[in-house]
Amino acid sequence: ARRTRKFNVPLIAVVGDIGDNIEGAYDEGVTGIFSINRVAVPFKEAKPRAKADLALTMDNLMRFIKRISK
Repeated sequence: ARRTRKFNVPLIAVVGDIGDNIEGAYDEGVTGIFSINRVAVPFKEAKPRAKADLALTMDNLMRFIKRISK
């Protein structure tokens, strides 16, 4: 994050769970933080759907980036 901030390059973090204290990540230079967990369920339930949830999150991000890049 520090490297991208140094060159004014946006950085997107795709994470499993965002949590409550994310300000430090933004302070370090992260531009946006996105969770792949579409629903709040225990890990045992989240694991089988993780691949599909990640794919959907990435699809949504790419659609957004494509739209704002026009």
